[in-house]
Amino acid sequence: FITKVNDNVITNREPQVDITNLANGTDTTAIYNHTKEPVKVTIGSVVEYTIRVYNEGQVDGYVEEIKDHIPDQLEFLPENATNQEYRWVMLDENGNVTQNVEEAVAIRTDYLSKANEQTAGENEIPAFDGQNLAYKDVKVAFRVIETDPMPSKITNIADISDFTDDDGNEVPDRDSEEDNVDVPSDEDLPNYKDDESEQDYVPGQQDDDDFEKVEIAEFDLTLRKFITAVNNSEITNRIPQVDVTPLIDGSGTTAIYNHPKDPVLVSNGNIVTYTIRVYNEGEVAGYASRIKDDIPEGLEFLPDNETNQEYRWVMLDEEGNVTENIEEAVALETDYLSKEQEQEEGANLIAPFDGENLDYRDVKIAFRVIEPNTSDRILINKAQISEDTDEDGNDVKDRDSTPDEWNEGEDDQDIEKVKVQYFDLSLRKWVTQAIVNKNGEETIIDTGHKAEDDPE
Repeated sequence: FITKVNDNVITNREPQVDITNLANGTDTTAIYNHTKEPVKVTIGSVVEYTIRVYNEGQVDGYVEEIKDHIPDQLEFLPENATNQEYRWVMLDENGNVTQNVEEAVAIRTDYLSKANEQTAGENEIPAFDGQNLAYKDVKVAFRVIETDPMPSKITNIADISDFTDDDGNEVPDRDSEEDNVDVPSDEDLPNYKDDESEQDYVPGQQDDDDFEKVEIAEFDLTLRKFITAVNNSEITNRIPQVDVTPLIDGSGTTAIYNHPKDPVLVSNGNIVTYTIRVYNEGEVAGYASRIKDDIPEGLEFLPDNETNQEYRWVMLDEEGNVTENIEEAVALETDYLSKEQEQEEGANLIAPFDGENLDYRDVKIAFRVIEPNTSDRILINKAQISEDTDEDGNDVKDRDSTPDEWNEGEDDQDIEKVKVQYFDLSLRKWVTQAIVNKNGEETIIDTGHKAEDDPE
């Protein structure tokens, strides 16, 4: 049963043991009630399993060897402290010990063997006393990795591959055969025993083997950018109106964000404030650890601006290095929404989609317009998520976007536009009327000229 995913301890999967039938002699095994519904994980998650061996018999005994079978989507971690503590070694397809992780199809441990005891009897599992089942535990850790194709569920099977009595002698198990588990094919393994998964107790093939499942939960952050102020004038008609229908009916992996993208008219010298909003469309809580914004020609970043300082924007040169020289800056980046910058735990964490509403977090950024008023060019400003992490701060794969790469059509990036209001005054002067006074008489002469006549 799974007891940890990354740093999150899981306590609701430990077996609740019913010994009624074992005690009254109507069965040779107890009932172990514990859920087999898959645990949600992401690519890169480190999953810790506990393997517990009970003694249901009348003879004290030892688990000389436990074997765990590695599905393609789990990677054994030889350097992991848990795996080293519990003495796991890797086996290739021929059952030989290997040091090559890529060759490993199974692992085994003698951690609970009689030979590995530090003090006499410490690994011995006492016989069933009619009231309580004695047991011993080992643990193992795997990392979830991506394969092609990638199943939605990953099944891991473990079994007892060798056992002895309390003197270290071979002894038959009354209802199981050692090292006899049948591991399904890669095609069938993800759905192993799914037809029984809703039961409180799902037996193994025999009672000396068991399985656990994880399910890939999809991580998906989406970014939208919109102007919210020009100088001191607030702009409210560009905020996204969100339609989550595609996420609910499964027709798409991103919601529909209705907000205008026609250029906002500005003037040279205006201060334009943009809001960058990051939504969580996925099944996993996460952080937009870093957000990047480019500096288009015609807009000037303002390092001393109050908004820019509040949201921790730093300038990057063309090599991606932080610079203090505004003339070298080609882009900007902030870690304002990262786990590390939280003032309170979870303050920056964006919750997964709940089936109705999308959670989000905002940052803001301000630029000065330096485009000449005679320009008719549209200034396009780009923003994107450059790094995202899960709720533990671990790297995680987004289901439909690649952070820090501008790929058209991905939903972790967006643009916003401004256009300088074209200003052009032209002066013409011409005679429109002559008033002549002669001998006390006034004569008014209208010329009928217009500017386009170009009269002298």
